[in-house]
Amino acid sequence: MSDIWEITVHDQEYPPCLRDLGPLAPERLWLSGLREVPSRERRSLSEALMKTTSVGVVGSRKGSSYGEQVSGDLGYGCARSGVTVVSGLAVGIDAAAHWGAIDAPGPTIAVLGCGVDYLYPKANRPLRDRILSAGLLISEYPLGAKPLAYHFPKRNRIISALSDALVVVEGERKSGAMITAAASLEIGRPVLAVPGSIYSPLSRGTHELLRDGAVPVQSVEDVLEVLGVAGPETDMTLFSGAPTPPLAGLEATVMQAMEWTTVTLDELFDRMDEEPSAIVSALSRLELSGWVRREVGAKYFRLK
Repeated sequence: MSDIWEITVHDQEYPPCLRDLGPLAPERLWLSGLREVPSRERRSLSEALMKTTSVGVVGSRKGSSYGEQVSGDLGYGCARSGVTVVSGLAVGIDAAAHWGAIDAPGPTIAVLGCGVDYLYPKANRPLRDRILSAGLLISEYPLGAKPLAYHFPKRNRIISALSDALVVVEGERKSGAMITAAASLEIGRPVLAVPGSIYSPLSRGTHELLRDGAVPVQSVEDVLEVLGVAGPETDMTLFSGAPTPPLAGLEATVMQAMEWTTVTLDELFDRMDEEPSAIVSALSRLELSGWVRREVGAKYFRLK
């Protein structure tokens, strides 16, 4: 397969950062991607890409709207500053980070728990295709290897080693994200964590990391500072009480009432002195214009 190539620990293209894993370093890797460039250049470009300044962004497969929005913003902001975004191509937080990098546009690397020729998860086919165009899929598992459960905790050490720093966006105490964080600390990589709601199980892991000394992430600049990379000229601050978006009338009032949490229609009805039908219409307009996202159970999340 001309679109897939293999490197071993003895090859020049083998990323030096993986040697930090010592005896746990993978003996060989299969790679695929960079299809926008001639096939003869892919090996050398993949070698260069794996040596660039990079950040790992990981979190729950069941990430909240808040977590996915933050992950996408971090992926976007880091990629805009020339940082390669590394994650695991899982649904949820991983996918949001990859999409953010792609939208920048910037490079992204996905480390898989199956063969690079195996489509998993199927829901991420469009994302996988985009990464294959300009980024990399990497796996220590041979072609045809299925996504077995024990593969994923093991592959997390590769995400850690490929990343100059790791950001955990959301994760429970016993989760793959926390395994990745532990692997990063083991080899001396900085770990950062995103604060979340004290009521959310998905914040328990990140808050535990923060308690133990992880760097809190309140902006893209926080991540770039740890990496020693200059940030973009425009402000990329997150979770900072951003000003009300340039909307007017009922749409602006609805956005203010939503604050920055997931809300139900009943909660909005209680917060606002407006007819319910008018609020629903405003929400529909905001959803169509990309200001809010509707979730299962008539819940809404503010995106901007």
